[in-house]
Amino acid sequence: MMSSTFKATETEGKGLVCIAMTDISKGSLILNENPQMSAEAEKMGSEKWIRSLMKSFNEMSKADQLEYMTLKNKCSWLIDRNSALKSRISQMEKDSEKADEIFQICCIYESYRMSDGFRIKTSSFKHSCQPNAGKVQKSINLFEVRAISNIKIGQEINLHLSIDPFYGFKSKIDRQEILLNAPPFVICSCDLCESDVDIDANAFKTLILEAE
Repeated sequence: MMSSTFKATETEGKGLVCIAMTDISKGSLILNENPQMSAEAEKMGSEKWIRSLMKSFNEMSKADQLEYMTLKNKCSWLIDRNSALKSRISQMEKDSEKADEIFQICCIYESYRMSDGFRIKTSSFKHSCQPNAGKVQKSINLFEVRAISNIKIGQEINLHLSIDPFYGFKSKIDRQEILLNAPPFVICSCDLCESDVDIDANAFKTLILEAE
């Protein structure tokens, strides 16, 4: 996956990451992208949802399908918890190899979906609790990724992906629990989470509970 601004590449210990191909100034456009798959209308995990999702996948170009499947390295947590989904797919598709492929497609969608659908290139950016890029919605369909700090060539570009509006005010333990139980379903490995220093969330806990 290449662009003039960044490339997505596999790295040891981190999986798929996006690396800046040039110096990027704060506020600069990194990517704009429309959803390749619309938001699901059926109940997630149901037979109708699986068939609707596969219809959308099969309507994508072959290049988009291959790029979609490169995101599979993020699905390990979902694979462990989705035995019911895997069983349902096995009942629908008797060919075991085809059933495994459908299961991967469903898990990838679950892991990377956004409120209005699925964007392949945007999904390649990893989560960070201290991101250097941010998401901007320009219209119903048009979605941008812009630098929120200066990014040097060779530096990883990352986004804040948690759907929890108070995520940034919570402790490391609470942040990890949020990430594992909702998209993006990962254990964060950003510098803040890997360091021994964490934010003091005690001052925010009462305010967060009141707001929620």
